[in-house]
Amino acid sequence: MTRLLFIAFLGFALADNLCKNSLFLEWKREPTDCSVFYMCVGDTAMKYTCPDGKIADVKGKACVSKGSIPNICTELGSDRTASDQTLESTSTCKIGDSASHRGSCAKFLECTRVENGSLLMQERECPYPLLYDVVSGKCVNYQHVMCENRPEPKDPCEYEANQCKNAMCIPCNVRYPSCNNLPDGKNPWIGKEWSPFYVVCHQSRTTLQAQCPHRDTSYQIFNPYSRECVDFYLNNRAN
Repeated sequence: MTRLLFIAFLGFALADNLCKNSLFLEWKREPTDCSVFYMCVGDTAMKYTCPDGKIADVKGKACVSKGSIPNICTELGSDRTASDQTLESTSTCKIGDSASHRGSCAKFLECTRVENGSLLMQERECPYPLLYDVVSGKCVNYQHVMCENRPEPKDPCEYEANQCKNAMCIPCNVRYPSCNNLPDGKNPWIGKEWSPFYVVCHQSRTTLQAQCPHRDTSYQIFNPYSRECVDFYLNNRAN
């Protein structure tokens, strides 16, 4: 009976977390059970369970056969229920344990104690632009990490922490400049060209959001062609 109550509590907690801060109508798959998905209406979750032999396809909003083309849930590699997998993780997980995340080189799983006292492997994300190193088990400089088969995010907006969670949020690409397809060093801030603002890039990553120095005798702007700060008035005269 205690086990069933714990499973029920865990199910509600997972649903609440999945649908937290959802905008409008969204369909989300249970992260540890391929056969379960939720319809999120705002913060409210409605749970759906596929019949035996079926897998949830949130993109198509349907249950599909295991092994079929729309089945993208095979990476879980198990037919166990979410509660069975979670209960198993509580007995093997130790505080301080961490593991890589298959979905992103910037994410990892960390063993933490939740409110009910259980130990669970929960998803974490490194601060931009750090990546998770499987050797040290820490977030380190991206130059020292081998992501191998893990997707490697480079743009600030590829990090979940920088993405908008509500309608009042200023879009990420407005708050953070991108270095996609830009050379190393100083570059114009796309969308703010011919202004004092520019970005410093390294290996397609935004390493510094910078601004030309203010001077009493001149107004400095960043020239996207010479890639340096110039006097606004002298630059206009030259052109």
